Amino acid sequence: MDLVPCGTDNYNYTNKEEIVLKGVDTSYCLKDKSYLKMRSIISAKNFNMLDIRLNACVNSTANNNSCASEADQRAYFKGVNFAIFPVFKYFDFDEYVDPIKSYIDDVQFYPV
Repeated sequence: MDLVPCGTDNYNYTNKEEIVLKGVDTSYCLKDKSYLKMRSIISAKNFNMLDIRLNACVNSTANNNSCASEADQRAYFKGVNFAIFPVFKYFDFDEYVDPIKSYIDDVQFYPV
């Protein structure tokens, strides 16, 4: 999974000012977003859930024993946070030309 700086172009959102305001531009984003789709609400029949796991690298013949030591892996991720910047959409019933609006909701931080 490749990560690239989000900037204002690697986050799928049109309001560039809001990207900067929310701090998305200084974060890292997935390079390939083609498989990352999330929609629904928790009470919906077709609710989707996102499960993200970070597993330590374990040496094996499959990876040519190329893992860093456990201590080095822990040091690398010390102080690192995983952040989710969710985009919510809603209907603006006073807007007839473009009624679907969106906004970046509060960021959710998870310590790694």
